[in-house]
Amino acid sequence: MPQISIDSNQVAAKELFPFPLVPMEHFWLWDDTPTHPKRFRIVVGITGTIDRMRLEKSIAISLARHPMLLSLVRTQAGSRCWYLPEGPSVRWQWNECKWEESPFPHTWDLCNEAGIRLWGHQNENTAELSIETHHAASDGLGIRQFLRDVFLAYEQLTEDTDCVPQLPKIAYDRLSSRGTFSRPKPSEESRSTTLWEKLVGAYHFHFLGPTPVAIPKSSSTANQKSLQHHYFRHTFNHEETERIKQCHADLASRVLAEGSNANEVGSSQSISLESLSTFNDSAIARMMQVLVAWNQSHGAGSSNQRIRIMVPTDLRTLQDSRAPATNRIGFGFVVAALKDCHDLVGLLKSVRLQINAIRKYRLGLDFVEIFGLLANYPRVAEWLIRRKRCLATGILTNMGDSFGRFRKHFESNAGSFKVGDVHVESFAGFPPLRTKTLFGVGMSHCSGKLTMGIIIDGEAFTQEQANLLRQLWIQAWLDSIQGN
Repeated sequence: MPQISIDSNQVAAKELFPFPLVPMEHFWLWDDTPTHPKRFRIVVGITGTIDRMRLEKSIAISLARHPMLLSLVRTQAGSRCWYLPEGPSVRWQWNECKWEESPFPHTWDLCNEAGIRLWGHQNENTAELSIETHHAASDGLGIRQFLRDVFLAYEQLTEDTDCVPQLPKIAYDRLSSRGTFSRPKPSEESRSTTLWEKLVGAYHFHFLGPTPVAIPKSSSTANQKSLQHHYFRHTFNHEETERIKQCHADLASRVLAEGSNANEVGSSQSISLESLSTFNDSAIARMMQVLVAWNQSHGAGSSNQRIRIMVPTDLRTLQDSRAPATNRIGFGFVVAALKDCHDLVGLLKSVRLQINAIRKYRLGLDFVEIFGLLANYPRVAEWLIRRKRCLATGILTNMGDSFGRFRKHFESNAGSFKVGDVHVESFAGFPPLRTKTLFGVGMSHCSGKLTMGIIIDGEAFTQEQANLLRQLWIQAWLDSIQGN
């Protein structure tokens, strides 16, 4: 299998290794199963002809700057840790395979393989670069930092193939504190959650669970189900994207006009239109409505149905702005009952309040802290995590303006940005699924266009069935800009 090898002497911060696994890294390994591997996929759409040798050199230079992506897991003194092998390498393949098909095995063993895979292909005047990372090694935002380095190195090597690319400094000391997080201190307007409230919350979370996405009844295509998940990508054109943004702004105005009173959003704070109804919140509400409609059309529309959307939350602080690729996310959960999903404006107000609480109190840390406690009881933790029960109906991750933070490094042209002799046109992210969470979406903006990366469980859905669910999701967005 082709690979990219790295000179051990070039790997940054190697003297800091080995690192003991932090609790959430244990979680990603415990939750990693053959049917639901914990990997995050990114696909970058490019126009122009990529110089393969230059790209490979850029990748090698960038990998040496992000050591977590090169590390393996081993057991040392009874505990698992990250270590850097001699002569680290990553899987790499450049050929004509379709973008949705990975050329690598479905499973991923971090004891024998580094935490990143790359592949791509070149058409006549377009190309795609695909990256997958095991979530124990890095999250999607960490991979975006790695991609920044790849693009910068490619840009400089285009001008001078013999140069040593000059890339931004990286704060490697942040690797040692990658499992350390902080909560906001209680203020006069807030207080810490009591033990009783935590117990009640845990009861509601675990015993009043959500309704899974309904699996269509078996058909003649049932034998097409497999361990491979179904990956779809849809990019709205510039006009559609602008109309979607306008639809969002109009919806925000309606929410504001229908009387969000001070008690709902905080009497001491003036809530702006943007903070009251963000694009992310609209997408969560829309996903709830789509999944309710799908379940009702497939015989799972009981009156006590509850939709729960898992929302990855970035736990990075300003101190992490220069950190190398690693995983610094937690999870928040947004819940709605069936009866509350029909009125979009009312649903959006409820979503907004829940998201405000997640952000204000960093509730994504609840998930991290739970596994910090469970890490002391690994067998119990693994048993709890691998129980086949539904924790979320769907997962939605919003990566926003995918390359906005480092667009300043590149020349912009007609909305896309130029990297060397090619242009980056689109960016799609695909979050990992878990048992009975069968539907996930990654949203991103790039070059003035909105792209949806859609992943659907291949063990539960055939290709035909998954395509129907994909169409329902995309059509909901198209209907929104047509006033339906």
